[in-house]
Amino acid sequence: MNERVMTVHIPDELYERIQREAEASERTPERILIESVQALLAPISPADDVDVALADLASLSDSHLWATVHQRLPWVHSQRLHDLNAKARESELSDSEEHEFDRLLYLVDYQMLLRAEALVLLKKRGHDVSLYVN
Repeated sequence: MNERVMTVHIPDELYERIQREAEASERTPERILIESVQALLAPISPADDVDVALADLASLSDSHLWATVHQRLPWVHSQRLHDLNAKARESELSDSEEHEFDRLLYLVDYQMLLRAEALVLLKKRGHDVSLYVN
């Protein structure tokens, strides 16, 4: 696999969190960053069994759970959902548009469910999640 070098400036607090996670998990800080970015940018592909997907969250590291909390629908999908929603207000959607709209709404719901469970797990692990709940 080809690799590229990227220099990133990060706040001291984040650097220290990465260092602590690396030491606790016996991984390098670079591995922590790569895994976190991969988890954050991974395409949303709902599991066939939502209960299994939710149960699998318990085995993730804290950094992966935080990535789940911060993961958002890719911009292109978010924009398409917005466009379809606006069109639905104006007129009827075609069958294919209705199917696409339903699929995008499902992805949003799925992501929200995973995010909520990740926050529950993080809270149980002693993290302050008050900024995300209310």
